Amino acid sequence: LGLLNELGFQTAPKAELVNSIDEVWVRCEQWLDRRHQLSFEIDGVVIKVDDFRHQEELGYVAREPRWATAFKFPAVQQTTRVLNITVNVGRTGTLNPLAFLEPVNIGGVLVGRATLHNEDEIARKDIRIGDWVVVQRAGDVIPQIVSVIAERRDGSEVPFTMPELCPACGAPTHREPDAAMRYCTNASCPAQLKEHVSHFVGRGAMDIAGLGHKLTDRFVDLGFIRDVADIYSLDWDEIAKLDRLGEKSVDNLRKAVEASKRRPLARLLVALGLRHVGERSAALLAERFGSIAALERATLDAINDVPSIGPILAQSIYDFVQEPRNRELLAKLAAAGVRTVDERHESTARGAGVLSGQSVVVTGRLTSMTRPQAEERLRRAGAAVAGAVSKKTSFVVVGEDAGSKAARAAELEITIISEAELLTLLEQAVETATSPAAE
Repeated sequence: LGLLNELGFQTAPKAELVNSIDEVWVRCEQWLDRRHQLSFEIDGVVIKVDDFRHQEELGYVAREPRWATAFKFPAVQQTTRVLNITVNVGRTGTLNPLAFLEPVNIGGVLVGRATLHNEDEIARKDIRIGDWVVVQRAGDVIPQIVSVIAERRDGSEVPFTMPELCPACGAPTHREPDAAMRYCTNASCPAQLKEHVSHFVGRGAMDIAGLGHKLTDRFVDLGFIRDVADIYSLDWDEIAKLDRLGEKSVDNLRKAVEASKRRPLARLLVALGLRHVGERSAALLAERFGSIAALERATLDAINDVPSIGPILAQSIYDFVQEPRNRELLAKLAAAGVRTVDERHESTARGAGVLSGQSVVVTGRLTSMTRPQAEERLRRAGAAVAGAVSKKTSFVVVGEDAGSKAARAAELEITIISEAELLTLLEQAVETATSPAAE
């Protein structure tokens, strides 16, 4: 951090080096008291191991390093009143209860709404319309009701029950016996479609500039969009006739829609809104299978074998690609020209990479290239690169000063190869991809 600061990068103020866990706790408690002296909001402090070799030995889990952790401060709480409780319909059909509150300032933010999660949570806390409640911003971000102040009740409070009919389309709602959420049973519910389209065009997904929530809702209401694939067959002449849409803005929107067709496959997988699939798992799926077509052909076991993809996520992905309506949607997107093949696989689409289907971990210091360069070359050869060694790992590339990952590989009896052996494999990959037989 000191070097980065000297080079002109903005770093966290008052970073301190301590020598024991007791000193760490003292600093955490000090910052809990001093946080309000800063000119910006913080919700905790980060504790790191200050030694690169120890960091390498400790390694990573799927989403974070083992050598760094966060100490989160208790959330700031305030008292306010519940004015009303409404229900929104999410893109997957879930009915999401939301409390409207008398606006209250919490940590410099005016809060007027709070998530209620589900009907069991409302019942557990016995939240009623008209109640006085304690509210906090969870993680200093998401407002939520912590508890009800029952002694302030005067008898005018109204208990809340989840609707038996969808508030958006009037279809019956349903809740599985072992599920927390209630769902709208109408697959064509307009509220679901609006949320799905808004998610599809958003940042991190297809990122279509200019196509915001209000405009997508309008297109759904007008019947221009009946599924997300309809975005790519919009009648621009008809759209140009709409109020408050000038010729220039329509042209820019058309260009943005066209440009989104070339988004990476991982972004498309995020945009489709598969339950439990985020950016990380979408990237892993794109690496392993390389195309929507290959994912549709994949067995449940094959999906479950992808590093960091557990059984619940694998089942969700498998169910999605096996659903006939979803297959029709995927075919419609492909026919519209949306990229359905991972860009790293496009150059080798005529023949599988020599490492296709293998999960690889790289550890230690390499001499002929950096680790990121090695990982990228492995991906181009068809491998899926993982951050941690597991039973699903095919082999581990071990460089100099390798740490715990090499030991873990030996413990699990996973193949270990040297940097020289890696270079040979990568050369074979290039020869395979460029040979006449691959043509």
